Amino acid sequence: MGLNVFGTVKDRFLYELFAVNGAGSDSLNLNKSFLTGARFTYFAMGKDDLSTADIDYSETPIIAISTFGAYDKADGNIPARGARGDNTFRMGGDMTFKYKGFSFVPEAILFWNKTQSSKDYALSAQSGYFVIPKKLEVAAQGTYINFSGTDNNRQEYSGGINYYFYGQPVKIQADYSYLVTNVAGPDQKDHRLRVNFQMGFF
Repeated sequence: MGLNVFGTVKDRFLYELFAVNGAGSDSLNLNKSFLTGARFTYFAMGKDDLSTADIDYSETPIIAISTFGAYDKADGNIPARGARGDNTFRMGGDMTFKYKGFSFVPEAILFWNKTQSSKDYALSAQSGYFVIPKKLEVAAQGTYINFSGTDNNRQEYSGGINYYFYGQPVKIQADYSYLVTNVAGPDQKDHRLRVNFQMGFF
């Protein structure tokens, strides 16, 4: 719950300003604290809704560059490492490139707990290509998370296929992931297989 103000300037600049209660806009965490921040996007080429897949099979290249930041004074449990009363900041940036069924989205995020003098960061990149335009997409993703301290970093490498029955609202997704967690001694290695079905009205 909170306030979210967004809009465009001359069809090139997108802005979003927000103040939401708790840990974020997707979770209900009632307390006295507000997560406040902003996101700004510049369309260097084309215009789009910033979805990651090029399901519309763009005939001209789309390039968007975004930056974002948020501040929270924790008033309870927070999703990243911290404690009540900690001053925490989230900041980062990403880019979206799409053209004729191909998409590429790299992203970098920094979580800074100023109170505890700790900084965690993550790097991620994902890509997809429609082998059957607007219907069947193959995709891949890689993520690296660096936590403060030793023997706790994480890596994830994924590959999958997505089938769109009716654009973004109705689709089925399947993916396999190889997960690596740094621990003292040999790294922990896991495998994950997921199948998701989505039906939306938007």
